[in-house]
Amino acid sequence: MSFIEELGDTIKTGGAFVADKAKLYSEIASIKAQVLATSHNMNKEFTMLGKQYYDDNKNNSNAGYTEMMSKLAELEDKKCELREKLEQIKESAKAASNSDIVNAVDEAFDSVESADGVDDIVE
Repeated sequence: MSFIEELGDTIKTGGAFVADKAKLYSEIASIKAQVLATSHNMNKEFTMLGKQYYDDNKNNSNAGYTEMMSKLAELEDKKCELREKLEQIKESAKAASNSDIVNAVDEAFDSVESADGVDDIVE
């Protein structure tokens, strides 16, 4: 075999090897994405389960969950207070005809809603 033929065979073999590796990495990435999507869906289901449990039991005293229920109630109150502050800022900006601030508050509300997520999932 001549040097050129050997070089050609080496390039073909190397190309096939690289193609096989790329296919393998692609498959790994696909499976990883599927695992992440499945984990995300599981987290959504756990969130819905937890929210439903909380809604059904927030007025009951279940010793194992009392501390968590109290913490959730505090967090709900804080979230309401923060939303009220945003609403006050928005109303003040409207009164002052400051559309930049109104838009910024609207964007803040949008980001709060998307970060909240639980309400969107359950409702």
